[in-house]
Amino acid sequence: NSEIEDYYNKNITGDVRISQIYIKSNIKNSDNELEKKKKEEEALKKANEVIKKLEDKKSWKDLVKEYSDDEATKLNDGDLGFLKATNINEKMNNAIKDLKKGEYTKEPLKTEHGYHILLKTDEKDKPSLKSIKNDIKEKLKTQKLGSSKTISVDTLDLIRKEAKVEFKDDKLNAAYNKYLNTIRDNLNKK
Repeated sequence: NSEIEDYYNKNITGDVRISQIYIKSNIKNSDNELEKKKKEEEALKKANEVIKKLEDKKSWKDLVKEYSDDEATKLNDGDLGFLKATNINEKMNNAIKDLKKGEYTKEPLKTEHGYHILLKTDEKDKPSLKSIKNDIKEKLKTQKLGSSKTISVDTLDLIRKEAKVEFKDDKLNAAYNKYLNTIRDNLNKK
């Protein structure tokens, strides 16, 4: 429960409406490392130019039309619509959560295929913890399952401890712990 509350306090905002200017890096699978690096640097430079123009009070709408590589949102001033707080990935959430309405990211957000400059155009009130508790639980479960190779063994051990199953025989206890550690080691090698 405290883990859920902690996640809620740190990561959940109200649903947010975001617009973006997307700068594609145009990297191809066939590019060598040097070509990939060069294209990545060019995209970052272009994204930083856009931010500089925003700082110089250039119009968001004009910059979307001139620079954005996202054809789907380009015609609508980069609008992504309202995004549910529990559906926003952590990287994007960290970039936008402290923005006030009308503010844009001062650093380009790097993703797999390029860079995004994000503008928060609207924000709804934060949903109650009660209303999204299950969503947060699922998100935390997914994160834990994805990050731990040994979760099945760790869970088995935790269940044994919570059930207060103890080994009175020292040799059996040592053998059990050795067995679990061998499994953990093998899983971590994969």
